[in-house]
Amino acid sequence: MRGSPGVVRKALISVIPGLVLVLGFLLLFGLSLDHRSRRETYLEDRTRETINSLWAIIGALRPFAESVIEGNVSSLDTKAAVEAAMDAGAGPYRNTLGNTLRRTLKAPYDVICSKGFHQLQICFPDSTAFVSFLAGCSDETTPAEAKTSFLVELANASLHPVEGFETGQTLSGYFFVYPLASAEGRPLGAVKLGLCPNTILPLLEDLMGGTFFVLLPQKELEDEGVLPSRKNLIPFPGLADFLVPDTLLSHHRSAKGPGLKTIETLCGNLGPAERALLGDRIAFSTPQNAAPSPFRLTFIPLLSFKGELVAYLAGFIPDGTLQAQEQLYSVLLAGTALTFALLALLLWFSLRNHLTVASLATWDALTGAMFREPFLREAEREVARSLRHGHPLSWIMFDIDHFKEVNDTLGHAAGDRLLKSLGEALLQSIRPSDSLARWGGDEFLLLAPETSELQALRLAERIMAVAASLDVPGAPLRLSVGIHLHHQEDSIDDSLRKVDEALYRAKRAGRNRVVRWSAGRT
Repeated sequence: MRGSPGVVRKALISVIPGLVLVLGFLLLFGLSLDHRSRRETYLEDRTRETINSLWAIIGALRPFAESVIEGNVSSLDTKAAVEAAMDAGAGPYRNTLGNTLRRTLKAPYDVICSKGFHQLQICFPDSTAFVSFLAGCSDETTPAEAKTSFLVELANASLHPVEGFETGQTLSGYFFVYPLASAEGRPLGAVKLGLCPNTILPLLEDLMGGTFFVLLPQKELEDEGVLPSRKNLIPFPGLADFLVPDTLLSHHRSAKGPGLKTIETLCGNLGPAERALLGDRIAFSTPQNAAPSPFRLTFIPLLSFKGELVAYLAGFIPDGTLQAQEQLYSVLLAGTALTFALLALLLWFSLRNHLTVASLATWDALTGAMFREPFLREAEREVARSLRHGHPLSWIMFDIDHFKEVNDTLGHAAGDRLLKSLGEALLQSIRPSDSLARWGGDEFLLLAPETSELQALRLAERIMAVAASLDVPGAPLRLSVGIHLHHQEDSIDDSLRKVDEALYRAKRAGRNRVVRWSAGRT
């Protein structure tokens, strides 16, 4: 193993804390996804809750509408009057029948109005209105509507009750339509009972808190051609494309919700994404702040049987749940990020100190070579591997010729510089699999796995060439080198003794040479 502790140490010091930071980032990313999912789930649940409450209110009013129409409005007298008017055609007699029927139905209509219904209309099979009552949602009362009702057409065609949202000439709302037929089964038209959405608002406000409005889309009203008949509609604050009756806007009921100024601020805070959802007729909820209180805005599109936008149900509800969750999430996010940052920093300090201590105990700071003890541990592993796989393993021991003279003449500082230069040069020239140790003052030991005796000889010659090329005190630098090829029967101590003997023979033979232990065997 090449003695380059700095690279290994720096890699470990950087990689492990980096992995901790990556883990922290992944955890933060997971927390972010979880927070986003919880936020979306909460808003979807609140939107669904509003829709369910709306349908629950309509469902609670349906039995009343059915009982009034079937018990009073669709009586035999009413059907007879409608049949006679239909047969008489337009003219004074039809008008007389209509006025008589109006007086007859006034009492049932008053009962209907007491429950929040605002329109009662009887239509002929061709959908033209015969008798109409209208109150509450408009300043105008008209005996008939010029705009054709698709719900009436559908009830006349199917001879079954239908219901749904619809835009009328003077009223946009939810309508219950019941077909009329004579005793003989002759189709006579339909009874249309209108529920103004504004009737639903107080009930929703009692159920959910906050303030609710029904917003009428200006463009759709213009396309339907009914906007001129709606004299009392004004733009809704903050949403100029939507209209509300001026009386409703100035006398909104809920004391739990925000005031009009706050509502205007909340609507003005809607971003492009929320306004795009409004344009796409998608139900949604969104948290908004109007200092000092947090609110939740909920918008529910009310669509007709044909999928046309009739109105938007808009709720402005005090709700700080998401804002509180956002604060907790921010604290959690900051705490998690700080925890992982501190953990990474502590790991960095700990690893740096630990590896520094380990390095001081393993590597010679001057030459970069290993000390004896860690080298011998590495040698045990390499010898065991060599024997297990049957691969050659060579030992190379060398020292600097006349190193004492350098110290004596130039000083120990010059000698240290020489050792440092030699160690750096050797570490650059040996293989990564080789292990280099500083065995004594100027004595080095190299363990070369996968190396035959001939290859070790060439490696030794290269080491000598590297030493001779150094620009150091006492140059040219000469080395005496001993080589021993590890045998299967050798212990580590045997190999150390033999390579040391080969080095000793190189010195006795005149230094500056390589001697193989095997060459001296008899």
